[in-house]
Amino acid sequence: MRAHDGSLARPLLDTTREETTAYCEERGLLWREDRSNLDPAFARNRIRHGLLPELERVHPAAAANVLRTAELLRSEAELLDAAVDDALAAEPGGRNTIELERLAELHPALRRLVVQRLADAAAGRPVAGAARHAEQVVTLRRTGVAMLDLGGGVRAVVDRGVLRAERPDA
Repeated sequence: MRAHDGSLARPLLDTTREETTAYCEERGLLWREDRSNLDPAFARNRIRHGLLPELERVHPAAAANVLRTAELLRSEAELLDAAVDDALAAEPGGRNTIELERLAELHPALRRLVVQRLADAAAGRPVAGAARHAEQVVTLRRTGVAMLDLGGGVRAVVDRGVLRAERPDA
C-alpha cells in the first residue's frame, strides 16, 4: 500500500497504532474501534495479530524492516515497469507486440517481464506464471505462425516474427 496513490493519500500509514493511540489520549480525543479489525477471517488481521507479533519477538525491528523492504520493492517495481514500457514502446506495433528478435536480445529478467505484461494485457488480469515461459517463447519459429500456451487461457502467438499474446476464446 502506498502513502500516495493518485488522488488517495494515507498520511498515517507510517504511524503505529501505539503512536496514534497516545496522540489521541494526550489530547482527550475519542476514537472508534472497527470490530472487523479483530476478525481473523480477514488475512490482514491474522498478519496484524499473529504474524507481526511473532516477527517482533524474533527481532524488534522486524515490522519496520518489512515496511522498508516493501517500499524498496515498490520503487524497484516502478523502474522495472518503465523498462518494460520502453521495450514495448520501441516496437512499431505499439505496446501489445514485440519482435521476437528484440525480445531475445533483452536481458532474461526483462524478457520475462515483457512476456508477463503481454499475457496480463491480453487476459485483462494477472496471468500467474506466464513469465516462466519466456525462454520457450523466444525459441518459437520466426516464419509463419507459431503458438505457445502461457496459462490462464492466454497463448503467445508469433506471426512472421512478431509476438503478441491473445485469449483464443475472446
